[in-house]
Amino acid sequence: MSYIGWACIFSWSLKPAIEEAAKIETGLKNIEAKIDRLLGGYESGVIQLEDYERRSKRLVDERFQYQMKKMEMESLLKNGRESINEGEIIRQLQDFLKIWKSGSDLQKRMQIKELVKEIVVEGKNKFRIKYNFLP
Repeated sequence: MSYIGWACIFSWSLKPAIEEAAKIETGLKNIEAKIDRLLGGYESGVIQLEDYERRSKRLVDERFQYQMKKMEMESLLKNGRESINEGEIIRQLQDFLKIWKSGSDLQKRMQIKELVKEIVVEGKNKFRIKYNFLP
């Protein structure tokens, strides 16, 4: 099993939900654009009132469905971030330790790069480490 970085566990477990949320957001933007074009067509006289009302109702219903999906996905993502699977974290830490113990200097350096975002020196003998996996 190749090492990708145990710090990425948060995004690994939520990746499908994050991808779905992006699709929903794109869908909402597309619906809004369609509504704007439809309104423009009606205002310019290209589309008759009856046709505008029918199409508008369908688009508004579709937008509502996307908004409901978006709310559900936001809730899922929030709950997912709050309840990371402890067993998975422990497994990832154990993998990290195995690789660290048997790894070459290059592998260890790669692990450090995956974990640490930056090290801020705040004074003599005082520093702060910012990790990639923490918000």
